[in-house]
Amino acid sequence: MMHHPMKRFDSWQRKFIPISLHGDEVPVMGVGKIWSRSVLSITSMSMLANGLGAKMADIVFYIWGIFEKFSLPSSTGTVGTMQTLWRVLRWSFQCMYDGCWPALDWRGLPYDRDSQQGKKAGKPLARGYRAVLLQLCGDLDYFSKWIDLPVSTNRTRPCAQCRASYHGNLSWLDNRENSGWQLALLTVSTWTSHWRSNCDLFQLPGMSCWSIAYDLMHNLYLGWLQHFYGSVFYLLTHECLTDTPLQNLSVIEDFIKSAQSRDRTRQRYRQRLSKLSMFVKKKGYPKLKGRASDIRGLDLSLWKCWKHFMNVESLQHQSIEMFLRLNVEVGTLLNEHGPRQGHFGMPSPFAEQTVEKGCQMAQLHVMLMEHFAASELQLFNCTSKLHFVLHTLKLAKHCHPYLTWCFKNESNMRVVQQLWKSCLSGNKHYAVGNVAALKHRHLQAIRCKR
Repeated sequence: MMHHPMKRFDSWQRKFIPISLHGDEVPVMGVGKIWSRSVLSITSMSMLANGLGAKMADIVFYIWGIFEKFSLPSSTGTVGTMQTLWRVLRWSFQCMYDGCWPALDWRGLPYDRDSQQGKKAGKPLARGYRAVLLQLCGDLDYFSKWIDLPVSTNRTRPCAQCRASYHGNLSWLDNRENSGWQLALLTVSTWTSHWRSNCDLFQLPGMSCWSIAYDLMHNLYLGWLQHFYGSVFYLLTHECLTDTPLQNLSVIEDFIKSAQSRDRTRQRYRQRLSKLSMFVKKKGYPKLKGRASDIRGLDLSLWKCWKHFMNVESLQHQSIEMFLRLNVEVGTLLNEHGPRQGHFGMPSPFAEQTVEKGCQMAQLHVMLMEHFAASELQLFNCTSKLHFVLHTLKLAKHCHPYLTWCFKNESNMRVVQQLWKSCLSGNKHYAVGNVAALKHRHLQAIRCKR
């Protein structure tokens, strides 16, 4: 929000609706098979309505979608498919920002004065209300592939909001207080010297590297914690308990389910822990399977489980217990000072505690990774998603993570999947995108009338 042109309007806090734009790919053809085909779906919604807990069907608006195969790149004299989409969206969001009907179309050509669009040009669009595109939401693959952000797995420049790298003084593995990368954050005036995007959305008023919302759902629950929890499950089943790993897993499942029932956990782990493949992979590090809500609800029960079965004399086991305890504390702070309690940004003291605890978790994870790297066990893999979670927590005092996380958008992917499947029959695959948009518009009209 620093130097945002929206703040020049006297009534901006009452008249501007903050909008987040979400993109993700959803399988439509051959779901679950190696030859499956996915659709890139673009949706938008109000950040305030999301933070206040409104229903997904009421606030998530489908815009458009396309099979990746039919997304053509730009060439000499021809604008590519995605470049065209970003230009149309830039024009649309600019009209919403200006708060009046446009005199020019998305190509910059003036409307005929006698046309319907020409007669409305310059008139108020929404009775004085305006909207501003404030955040771009999605997973890391979407950001790098479609929005042209730095690739998150790059070892020299993985981040769009700081100058962190994998090695050296700016390593994102160093998360001590005032470490190098924490002092190398980009600003709204210097970010283009570190990276540039060809996406036209960054030409909108106020858009910068800080318009990127690193999503807590993808990076924490479906990234960082999945890897950490997988290693915890491995140690519980292969070292802490004395029976066979599969028998031990059954004991762990019973403990977790009982603990979640006693604590009345809202989001319980719904997967069956009947196979070691739930967290053991054929190659590489362990990674616990499950949906984001499943992983999110494991924090307290897994901490209790570990405390019950851990070796209290092991330094590594003590570090794991401390990580799991800090994880519970971070979740509690976020829940108790969230949008539903009236905090669109966390109060400063609690935000500072959240960042401090998050950095301690990251440092403990790195220490555990380095310890087990010297042994034959492949445990506690650290990925760059750890780094992006810390960025989200650092921004929590300005914008609560619950305002921009993708739970509702991901739920809407099921709707998009059903919509596209219903449009496949009788239509060429390259034309389904327009048919789906038209059908969805009719469905919305019917719903509004009811």
